[in-house]
Amino acid sequence: MYKPTMDKTCCPQYTIRLDSTKFMLSRSQRRVLRQMNEFLKSGTKPRSRVREEAPITAEVSPLPIRSIFEGLKKDRSDNPVQKKKELRRQRCFNRCSQSRLPLVCLRSFSFFQEEARRRTVESYIAEPDETWKHKLEVKLVHTSSKEFQERFDESFLLYEKYQRIIHKDDDPSRAGFKRFLVDTPLFDDEPRSHDELKTGSYHQWYILDGKLIAVGVIDILPRCVSSKYLYYDPEYSFLSLGTYTALREIAFTRFVMQQHPLIKYYYMGYYIITCPKMRYKGKFRPSELLCDRTFQWVNVCDRMLLENDSKFTVFLPDLPPATMQTRDNLLLLIDGKVSLVAIQAPGRHVVIHR
Repeated sequence: MYKPTMDKTCCPQYTIRLDSTKFMLSRSQRRVLRQMNEFLKSGTKPRSRVREEAPITAEVSPLPIRSIFEGLKKDRSDNPVQKKKELRRQRCFNRCSQSRLPLVCLRSFSFFQEEARRRTVESYIAEPDETWKHKLEVKLVHTSSKEFQERFDESFLLYEKYQRIIHKDDDPSRAGFKRFLVDTPLFDDEPRSHDELKTGSYHQWYILDGKLIAVGVIDILPRCVSSKYLYYDPEYSFLSLGTYTALREIAFTRFVMQQHPLIKYYYMGYYIITCPKMRYKGKFRPSELLCDRTFQWVNVCDRMLLENDSKFTVFLPDLPPATMQTRDNLLLLIDGKVSLVAIQAPGRHVVIHR
C-alpha cells in the first residue's frame, strides 16, 4: 500500500468514484449500448466506434465545465453544454415551424428526448433469443473458486494478448498476472446466506459465443464496488469495451446494493488527466474526485486541472488539511486478523500487537 506524493509526481492521480444511484447515461454511452445490442442481434459491426481516448486540449474540454463548488451559479451564456441544448431546441422549433406542425409536436418530441435521457443501463440489457447472431454472457467468479481455476489459462492468454498489443508489454508473466490481478488479502467471515454475495475479489467474465473476450477485475468492499483493471481482446475493440464493461459494472453495483444497501459507490481507481486511456472515466457523471489535502469529494472539473497545467491541484484550498494517520497507530491486515503496529524506533523495530 502506498500514497503518491502528489506535489512531486509528474502525473497527479486522483481517486475517482461515482454514486451509482445518481448515474445518468450520456448520448455516447447510450450509443455504446445500442451498438453492442445491434452486434449481438444481427452481427452488424458499428460503422464508427465511440472514441474512448479523447485528446487533451485546454480550448475544448471533453467534459462539461462545471463549478466544483455547490451553490455557485453561472450565467448560461458561459456554459457550452447549455448552449448546445438551446441550439438543438431552436433547430427543432424551426423544423416544426417550417413544417407548420403544432407546438404540441415539439413538446412531444421533447418528452421522448427526456425519456431517452432517463433510460438506465439495465433497460438496454436484453435476454437473447434464438434469432440473435451472437450470445454474450456476463459471469462473476471469485478468484478462489474452482471455476476460476479451470479457466485460468484462457484468462491469462487474454491478458497477455492485451498487454502486448495495447500496452506494448513484451514480457507479461504468469507470476506477475497472478500477483497483480489474482492474489488478494480480502476475505469475508460474516455469516451469509448461500445466494448472498460476499465481499472479496472477483473477475467478471464477458463470454461471447463461448469465447472469453474481456475480463473486469473488481473488489466488492463493505461500502463500494472497486474496479481494479480491465483487459480485453483487441480484436473486439470496435465494441468500445472499456466503456461497455464500466457501464455493466455500474449496473452491477446497483444490483449488489439490493443485498448490501451501503454499497452504492462505484470506484474507478485513479483519474490522471494527462493519460488518454483514462479519459473515459470522467465521462461517467456525476463523478467525483478526492481532494488530496482535505479528503473531501468534489465534482470532476477538467478546466481546473488544465488551467493548472495538469499539475497537482488542491480542489478546496480554503479548507484546512485533513488530519493524517500517524505511523504509530496504523492497522494492518495480517493472516486475516487486524493488528496494531507500533514503531519504537524509526526504521528499526516494529512491534505488532494482535
